[in-house]
Parts: sequence; C-alpha cells; structure tokens
Amino acid sequence: MGKFIEKYKLENPNFSFELNELIQKIKSENNQETEDLFSTINSLREKLDQSIFEKNNAVQKAISLKNDEINQLKSSVKELRNQMEKLRFEKREAIQIQIQASANEIKQLKLSCSALREELENLKFEKTRSCSKCYKEIFT
Repeated sequence: MGKFIEKYKLENPNFSFELNELIQKIKSENNQETEDLFSTINSLREKLDQSIFEKNNAVQKAISLKNDEINQLKSSVKELRNQMEKLRFEKREAIQIQIQASANEIKQLKLSCSALREELENLKFEKTRSCSKCYKEIFT
C-alpha cells in the first residue's frame, strides 16, 4: 500500500499536500489527546494523593480520639478502684470500731452482771441472816 500512495503522491502534488496536512492534523490531534490524557492522569494522581492524605489524617484523628478515650477510661477505672478501696477500708474500720464497741459493751454488761450477782448474793445472805435472827428471837 505504501508504493501505491507514493505513486499517487508523485502523480498528484495536491494529494501529497493534502495527505501531509491530514497527517499533521492527526499528529496534532494525537499530541493534543496525549497531553490531555497526561493532564487527566496528573489531575487524578493529585486527587488520589489528596484522598490518601485525607484518609490518613482521618485515621490518625480517629486513633488519637480513641487513645484519648482509652486514657480517660483508664483514669476513670483507676479513680473508681481508689474509691472502692477507700470504701472497703472505711467499711473494715467501721466494722472494727463496732466490734470494739460491742466488746466494750459486753465487758461492761459482764461487770454489771457480776456486780448484780454479788449484790444479790449479799441480799440473800442478809435475808438469810435476818431470817435466822428473827427465827432465833421467835423461838428462843
């Protein structure tokens, strides 16, 4: 086919001119299309880079927020443990105080019982002695 075109170009100079113009136009269109494609590629690459950057920022922000939340929760857990331990200590202390108070009350009650027994024994003895004295007086 190349020989046929060369032959026709030699025979018709106008054809040669039109063919060259057409080839130049096609090359120009191809060059323009190539430039447009490169421009589109660069634009898409920039958008992709921007999307990746934004995604990475969003991920970092989410990680940071979750780390803050984790730290706050750890702090809350620590504070609640401290409060629980304080309450546990106060409870033990209150129990010990109550046990001591009960022991003191029991001791006082035992002492009162002993004193009352002794007083009762003394009263019985006095009654018996008094009765004996009365008996002696009556029967003697």
